[in-house]
Amino acid sequence: MSKPWFRPKQYGYGFTPSSWEGALATVLYVVIVISIVRFLPFEFSDHLMGMIVTAVAVLLVTAAFLIVCSRTVEGVMRWRWGRD
Repeated sequence: MSKPWFRPKQYGYGFTPSSWEGALATVLYVVIVISIVRFLPFEFSDHLMGMIVTAVAVLLVTAAFLIVCSRTVEGVMRWRWGRD
């Protein structure tokens, strides 16, 4: 990897975008999740089934996004209390 897309947050647990690729990945993730939540439940006549399918779809997209983050991050994901 030539340049990391994400860097660890200074406080807490997680990542923040550090390049345009990371920002684009984050925006795409948010757009996809909003689209799933907005449009997918209406495809099912059973309300419970729509909720379950929506939750599973959001979990799969989130897992994919976290895999991209973990492979393109500078450093490791761990809890942080400020500058090390």
